[in-house]
Amino acid sequence: MIYIDISQLNIPDEWEEEARQLTEQLRNMSEEERSAFINQHSRIWQRLKPELERLSHNKCWYCETKNTRADFHVDHHRPKNKVKNENNVEESEGYW
Repeated sequence: MIYIDISQLNIPDEWEEEARQLTEQLRNMSEEERSAFINQHSRIWQRLKPELERLSHNKCWYCETKNTRADFHVDHHRPKNKVKNENNVEESEGYW
């Protein structure tokens, strides 16, 4: 598995400010509002993809082969929306 040193991530100042503002808005929302808001603003993370590709040397994060076909999804350690058990029953709202 490839190591990504996020201390080498070049994040534009305007991106950080927008992320801070969106996070502040999230703090004041209900669970139902948060899920829709996260989905509506997913574009903010897409702006970091070129930089993440640079840090991974355009390789798969798991097998480290040159990546020519993947869409470079970023894996989450925790789900960003609702969490359901094997019976499809909601157990948690996830995180935001």
